[in-house]
Amino acid sequence: MIKLNIDLEKINPEEVFICGCDVTLKDILDLIDQGITDIQLIKRLTHVGMGFCQGRYCIDTVARIIAWKTGKDLKEIKLPVARTPIRPVKMKVMADEE
Repeated sequence: MIKLNIDLEKINPEEVFICGCDVTLKDILDLIDQGITDIQLIKRLTHVGMGFCQGRYCIDTVARIIAWKTGKDLKEIKLPVARTPIRPVKMKVMADEE
């Protein structure tokens, strides 16, 4: 079970940003309260994981919040799959040069 080192009674979740994605702790807690615990769906609804870190920091934080809020083990939280580009393309191909 996840334990938080912060006292939620003493902070305003609207002022705590998960990452540079402009997603607050309140955004995540509200979705979990609505029964949404799938990180991929949370990502689509809030854009968490789409900021400058591309999820390197905030997705783990969201997983920990879900585990803490639901009482699940962190290993039970399914992380979203990173999608790589289909195939790299050289710039000269995009510039239509041979």
